[in-house]
Amino acid sequence: MTNTNQGRATRALAICLSLSVVLTGCGGGGGGDDSGNSNILPCNGVTALITLGLACVVPIVDNRTPPSEPADPPIPPPPSDPANSPLITMEAYDVEPNNEISMANPVTFPGPLSPTQSVGFHVNGDYSNLSDGVDAFAMVANRPRTFMFQLCASSAGDECNQVFPEGRLDIDVAYLDVYDQGGMLLMTSQANTIDGNLLRLPVDAGVLYYVVVVAQNTGNSVKSYYLRVYESTTET
Repeated sequence: MTNTNQGRATRALAICLSLSVVLTGCGGGGGGDDSGNSNILPCNGVTALITLGLACVVPIVDNRTPPSEPADPPIPPPPSDPANSPLITMEAYDVEPNNEISMANPVTFPGPLSPTQSVGFHVNGDYSNLSDGVDAFAMVANRPRTFMFQLCASSAGDECNQVFPEGRLDIDVAYLDVYDQGGMLLMTSQANTIDGNLLRLPVDAGVLYYVVVVAQNTGNSVKSYYLRVYESTTET
């Protein structure tokens, strides 16, 4: 912007000086040719002064396009905050032998990072009803909540839920049982259900529960599964 103003002032000054040179000879009588005519431009004094004033006062318009301002850099997305995630789960492992509830693999729940967050655990396991017919896991909840127990296809991952049917276990290879600490069967799912094996159960805090995956109709072939257990809500 400073360079533009300086350019305008310079051009205005040049015009004023040029007009001053012309007007210096206004009305002069010397330098005529043999015919008696003056070679200096004749002019009216009032007109000359008005012209000179306008040339020095009227701003010079610069029609050049000003340089474009640099675009603001894009605003980066806010960093991900695990505390704002609705669910956080801990990975558990299918470690043999765990074919009986007395040999159940213990699992733990992560601590919630916010009061509105649900917690749980997930397992990628294998079974075969001839050589590895049962996988048992032992859990203790830190607070009384309603829990969801889901047995899905091995590739389900986060799509092991009711919204994405592609992740559900839709073949008759396994079913799901939940026992209390005394070994009493509380709930069982039905294998070979296209809706997937899904259980919902109120769970007390500090009480031992067993989650058991039971194979069927697999022969001696090894099948994979994805088990997810989590709080369905943070309300009691």
